[in-house]
Amino acid sequence: MNPIILDKVRGCMLGGAVGDALGYPVMNLNIDDIRKEHGENGISEYLLDENGKAGISDITQLSLFTANGILSGKTKACKIGTEGPDVATVCQAYKDWVKTQESDNTNESHTTWLYNIENLHSRRHSLESGIDIFKGDFGSVEKPEKLGMDFGAITRIAPVGLYFKEENMQIEEIDVFAANVAASTHGYDAAYISAAILAHIINKVTYTEMTLKEAVSDAMNTVKRLCGYKPHVESVMEGLSRAVSLTGEDIDDKEAVSEIGIGNSADEVLAAAIYFSLKYEEDFEKAIHAAVNNDGKSGAIASVTGNILGAYLGARAIPEKYLEKLELRHIIQIIAEDLHEDCPNTNYFDNFNWIWEEKYGEACYII
Repeated sequence: MNPIILDKVRGCMLGGAVGDALGYPVMNLNIDDIRKEHGENGISEYLLDENGKAGISDITQLSLFTANGILSGKTKACKIGTEGPDVATVCQAYKDWVKTQESDNTNESHTTWLYNIENLHSRRHSLESGIDIFKGDFGSVEKPEKLGMDFGAITRIAPVGLYFKEENMQIEEIDVFAANVAASTHGYDAAYISAAILAHIINKVTYTEMTLKEAVSDAMNTVKRLCGYKPHVESVMEGLSRAVSLTGEDIDDKEAVSEIGIGNSADEVLAAAIYFSLKYEEDFEKAIHAAVNNDGKSGAIASVTGNILGAYLGARAIPEKYLEKLELRHIIQIIAEDLHEDCPNTNYFDNFNWIWEEKYGEACYII
């Protein structure tokens, strides 16, 4: 394992969870209400549950299931000698997530080892519609089934940018894969375009020497070229360009979010996350604090900010106070390490990794 890359992969997955856990309790509050409850500086410490943990929301749950789906698909492909993974195995993983939200029974049929984790059988999405969108047929970029446009299209997409590497897959193909993962439930073009851009940014800051600003520009240019025929591509690019330009202006964060958009759609959440990531690009804690304490969708914006800066700066940039009480920290780290390691097994049984097979082949691994 490359220790520098591994630190970035861990940072991305943990960073997203940190932003989620800090912002989850204040997701639907404006900054005035946040300050009333948590003081003039807003919320800066976790609100802990009865077990002394900072609870994650469905945002992090779905990111983990995305990763499990990718790795299950690759493992299946390794065993039969094809390339893999594919979007279908990711969608299968989402079916497992739906079961965790509707039942605490871990004995139902399933395709992911994450399904076996009791703590994931905890409903973290308050709206039935947020679960229903993962039921029934899944769509694609070319054949959308559901026209979701909210931030759920992008908050689960980080593992796509982390898993694929350009020596095995062109960046354009990575972007398309991310778009199709998002479009499986969110067929509105601005939503899956935003997902492609986010995966691209994460991939570039993880595996290349690009600066964050260069990665954002490269992502926008590439995805615009790929999706230039889509009706809302220009509006997405305009919003992101404005977010980038605002980082160089004398403007407070509340005003910036008001101009960018508070996060009612995937592209607004992405724009806000890019704004906070660029403005505070050397300070993970400041970026997350700012991303949570505004009028926007705090948990979503902070989670995507955490994904981006976690990948850019690495896990070592995340203060330990945000990691020690993070719910499912150990599981998140295992998934991150597996994304980095990739499937070690082939259809030959030399040096076969049985733990990997229990996780991503048989889905029977219990921790």
